[in-house]
Amino acid sequence: MKKLILVLLFVMTACSNTNKSANYFFIKGLNEYQKGDKVSALENYKKAYNLDKSNIKIIRELGFLYADLGNLSKAKEYYNEALLMRAYDENSIESLLEIAYIENDYEAVKKYSEQILDKNSLLYNNSQLKMALHNKNYERAKYYYQKILKIENKK
Repeated sequence: MKKLILVLLFVMTACSNTNKSANYFFIKGLNEYQKGDKVSALENYKKAYNLDKSNIKIIRELGFLYADLGNLSKAKEYYNEALLMRAYDENSIESLLEIAYIENDYEAVKKYSEQILDKNSLLYNNSQLKMALHNKNYERAKYYYQKILKIENKK
């Protein structure tokens, strides 16, 4: 029984140290990014990710940095990984929508728009406005534009 307790304590301590190390590299990456050193930031984010692959903040930050570096396909991989962890994660959905707009991929815009839970949110209405404009449906675009104005005026 004592051996089992010792093993459990060892495992819990090891897991705790892993999370602390992951957080250390993540924060170090954030600091490097703030300084403008994106390469070092990416290295530190990857170290953090390798230590804690279940941390959605690390995953999203990797997606953000890859997008900032112009590697949109890699960014999408990380944002989609975040969505697998948290199906309706608005940060990831918003980032995937931005990439879809850049790539003129309106099938993806439709797909990710449908995942937005709050249909009265600015994010949802913006996506619908952009889709309506893309489809040259100006009546629908006007409708969503007016909804956006109402949301903005409430702030």
